[in-house]
Amino acid sequence: MNTDPVILATALVLPSLAAWLALEYWWPGKASDQGERLFKLSLCAPLAAGFGSVFFFVWAIIFTPAGITMVYVEIAILFAALFFLVPQLIIRRQAEVAGNRAVASPQTQLRLRFSTRVLSVLACATSGSLALMALASRLIQNPHGGWDAWAIWNLRARFLFRSGPFWTDSFSPDLFWSSPDYPLGLPGYVALIWKYVDNDTVIVPMLVAAMFFVATGGLLYASLRRFNGQIAATLGLIALAGTSFFISHSASQYADVPLGFFVLATVVLMASYDNNRQYEEP
Repeated sequence: MNTDPVILATALVLPSLAAWLALEYWWPGKASDQGERLFKLSLCAPLAAGFGSVFFFVWAIIFTPAGITMVYVEIAILFAALFFLVPQLIIRRQAEVAGNRAVASPQTQLRLRFSTRVLSVLACATSGSLALMALASRLIQNPHGGWDAWAIWNLRARFLFRSGPFWTDSFSPDLFWSSPDYPLGLPGYVALIWKYVDNDTVIVPMLVAAMFFVATGGLLYASLRRFNGQIAATLGLIALAGTSFFISHSASQYADVPLGFFVLATVVLMASYDNNRQYEEP
């Protein structure tokens, strides 16, 4: 069975768009702040993956993960969120634009020089492109990933996708070697995307691995730029992109890289909260 690229793109993009709008709504910031925008953008796809996995698990407990009804329900929830959030954000942006016309932003005086910004962009684009090429090459050479991918994570995802009401058989003691006590965050999201395309194609876990690879690099760059400036962010991204272990482990389709992303996100958000609180205290 062939995978429809439009459906696959919808399954990946629509939840991420809803997560982006939710971040924009509940975490307001200036639309002109590119660093803030990149910071949120790095969080939206993994955040959508986390909520999608939880939705799949709750649905499987209450009903079964067999029917296409689950996909329709999630799409309805996502569109309801879009219809609620988009008008609110438009009103907020219009008010912000009106305020900017009256008062010039003082941040314009703090921008880096043009030459430094151009060099940083070129360095990030070059190192990021080379890292993505290396990741793509490893994924193509080994589309099923490493041992843990097909013996634990993708195996459990296929149980969730194929077994219908018998999905709990993935926790059978007979499969003790597959670590049935591991959480279902990554398998649940992969199985959910498979439900969209109605096909357990290897493309889905490959794309999920690439998604967390890009999100980790984006979050590292955005957080370093937020706290230490663009030069530090550029050096940090180059160091990460040049780490062979990070590339190979991302291509292995293990849960270590997604877990690492959420650990990084937790630390960064706690640091951001602490930093904002220091400025707010008298």
